Amino acid sequence: MDATLPNQITSLEEARGLITELRSEFQQSLAALQAENKLLRQKLELFLKRYFGGTKNESLDPKQLELLLAGLAALSVPAPVVEKPKPTRITPRSAGVAKSPHPGATAPGVGSGAATGAPQESARPGH
Repeated sequence: MDATLPNQITSLEEARGLITELRSEFQQSLAALQAENKLLRQKLELFLKRYFGGTKNESLDPKQLELLLAGLAALSVPAPVVEKPKPTRITPRSAGVAKSPHPGATAPGVGSGAATGAPQESARPGH
């Protein structure tokens, strides 16, 4: 074996000692990381409870439940439906009055005969 390599293990006993030492370091690191993980999970759980209100008492009171059930029972019996007659409205169109298409315009048959095509009566002097 070449003794010039610094990382070279020269005996089986050195290998066992090195493995035991590394195993001990890894176990200590694992225990520290598990403790940190547990602490972080507790902090997260506490944060979530505070943020979302996980510790609030949001249960129903039995009396509230009875009231709800009584209201549902009352709703299950339908009330008789009484139909009211619809009131009749008389609109200007149904009464025979024509609406003018433009504000200020005259209805057909009213005003000058030139616009309607009807003959216009002239006023006779002397009558």
